[in-house]
Amino acid sequence: MEKKPATTADLDALPETKVGEIINGELYVSPLLTPRDSFFAFYVLVELIQFFDKGMRGTGGWLIVRKGEVNIGGDILVPDLLGWRRERAPRLSEPDPFIPTPDWVGEVLTPETEGLDRELKMPLYARAGIPHVWFLKRKSRMLELFQLDAGRYVQRAIPLDSEPVRVEPFEALALDCSYLWTRVG
Repeated sequence: MEKKPATTADLDALPETKVGEIINGELYVSPLLTPRDSFFAFYVLVELIQFFDKGMRGTGGWLIVRKGEVNIGGDILVPDLLGWRRERAPRLSEPDPFIPTPDWVGEVLTPETEGLDRELKMPLYARAGIPHVWFLKRKSRMLELFQLDAGRYVQRAIPLDSEPVRVEPFEALALDCSYLWTRVG
């Protein structure tokens, strides 16, 4: 018997303790981030929002959210972090806003999600033309930056240790994770 493609009803049926995504018609279910990884993602989110989303000090605005849905063809992905340049951002005040493909996504890599993020989601992000992808690795204190160039991602590894770093597309901000490591190690 042929397996039926996964639907949004399958996603809706999942408990709140799981994250569901549909890729190539198949349902992929992942656990929520651990408290440490969740704090890590939240810290990065807050740093970016303070600088870019509220327009406090940054040059150029962004709308940045956590756990948003990205539709690429028939695939439904849920990156840990995602953002749109202000001029392309969805108008969330509208009753049913059009949600364009983001300009940046960030994934917190965990043992449970790393294969899914690298092997299945990355090619979809490239196909959708998402210019910047970050893989954040709390345990190794690394950020892997992927920049889209002629349909393929060029990768660069950046340590997130004790020195502030400037990373595309948010290079106006010196991202300082030193405080973070005193909290989550």
